[in-house]
Amino acid sequence: MALKIYGVARSRAFRVLWMAKELGLDYEHVKVDFATGETRAPAHLALNPNGHVPVIDDDGFVLWESMAINLYLAKKYGAGGLYPTRLGDEARAWQWSFWGMTEVERSVLTAFLHAAQTCSEIASPSPTSTSPAFSLGHGRHKSTWRPSRGSPNGSKTAPSDRPPVPPGRCSGNKFRKQVGRKQWPIRD
Repeated sequence: MALKIYGVARSRAFRVLWMAKELGLDYEHVKVDFATGETRAPAHLALNPNGHVPVIDDDGFVLWESMAINLYLAKKYGAGGLYPTRLGDEARAWQWSFWGMTEVERSVLTAFLHAAQTCSEIASPSPTSTSPAFSLGHGRHKSTWRPSRGSPNGSKTAPSDRPPVPPGRCSGNKFRKQVGRKQWPIRD
């Protein structure tokens, strides 16, 4: 196998692993976990001096950054399929790829990370939070709540100020009912 993909699926390496599957490529998945500090090892820093994943080694050509990797793989292995053959179409592919990273990704990750918190933590944002606001959809939905790193559960409110935390975590309809939202853009 000439293609090696470094990273773990719970990182942005997921994008590259997905692209390789879509293209039907044979590859070796070298699991380098950022959570255990493996990305700071000298061997990995030789591949990516930033100490991040994903990284690919395509028969001696080393490349990092998930979007650059995906555009490279699509152009090299998916021309006429996943990658456009005309210059104007290629420019549009870049446009939408960069737009997705700069305009959509942060909002989606913010919403995802907030949804991963317990229902009561999300339903009871602290009015005393001093963190900067995050924005979903260019400011249409704003909140000033962000978890604090100082408390064990990430909340700036005192335990007595919050309703009891239900067992488990919430998602989908249960989350919408707890927070009071009628629906999310993506249905369960």
